[in-house]
Amino acid sequence: MRIGAILRCDNTGLGIQSKEFFDHIPCKPFVIDSSLLGNSPVLTPHPERYGVKPYQLRKGESIPEREIQNFIKGIDILFAIETPYNHRFFSACRDKGIKTVLQLNYEFLEYPSNLPQPDLLAAPSLWNYENIPDRKMFLPVPVNTAKFNPTRVERTFIHIAGRPAIHDRNGTQSLLNALRYVRNQMTVIIRTPEPIRAPFIPRNISLIIDSNNRLNYQDAYTGGVLVMPRKYGGLCLPINEALGAEMPVIAPDISPNNIWLPKEWLTPARKSITLKSRKPVDVYESDLKQLAHKMDQFCDPDFYDEARGKAKHLKNSISWKNLLPLYNKTFQDLCS
Repeated sequence: MRIGAILRCDNTGLGIQSKEFFDHIPCKPFVIDSSLLGNSPVLTPHPERYGVKPYQLRKGESIPEREIQNFIKGIDILFAIETPYNHRFFSACRDKGIKTVLQLNYEFLEYPSNLPQPDLLAAPSLWNYENIPDRKMFLPVPVNTAKFNPTRVERTFIHIAGRPAIHDRNGTQSLLNALRYVRNQMTVIIRTPEPIRAPFIPRNISLIIDSNNRLNYQDAYTGGVLVMPRKYGGLCLPINEALGAEMPVIAPDISPNNIWLPKEWLTPARKSITLKSRKPVDVYESDLKQLAHKMDQFCDPDFYDEARGKAKHLKNSISWKNLLPLYNKTFQDLCS
């Protein structure tokens, strides 16, 4: 079984997802250089990760037919993450009897439509799973747990702001606004590739704005608790990666968090608006006082240590060691 994969070579979430897939599943890579799609340092290309010349994607352009036909020669399955960058990949593969898999992000899902469709829609979470068309399965994104160095650090909270997304998706401003309600002494580290403005911060909070552009994503998870008042979305790589470092996670009590994270880690949130993306998406606002209270609760060493034990269990459940057989079986079943 010969697998081809469309992969990014940058340090975005899609780039990290791409590289981990390439490192664990033998495949022929079609590498995308996305540096012309924006001016963020995380879009800097690293084609050396794959050892092949990347295709430089330009705004308003799609991958040419000749590139598609050359790439799909000799493969049995094509795997794409979020988008194939040209939907002709799917119809060209179908013409040649090649099976196709799209590991989707629901908010950017372009189906049903008149576009060429993949043979399998692989959902990385159960968020809006009931609204995904048939030909679907739940296929979690594994974590490379070997990359992390779990460390016990009390009274420290890390937030991954990421690249700015519409409506403050990761809840960075929500977290900053909640800090005025925190009662305990603590350190809060916000890792962000873009400058952010912080409101008044109480004296009991040591706030660190870390704008280092790390080449190795695992270096962002240095112990403590991940706090992610994320407003919408399914797959959240920072949550998965924090668990890989055995860090508990504070997150809103909404899907998909409340499907798989411990109840005592979650905080109340209310629906605020519906975002009109490729699919309509509900956006939630965390209760700021309850978010602060949860951070205070994690300052208790016994509560924190118990949560670390649960994080370790979740880490093992989403490791590549545990999930690789599911990927292999999925591809084998598709080809049979």
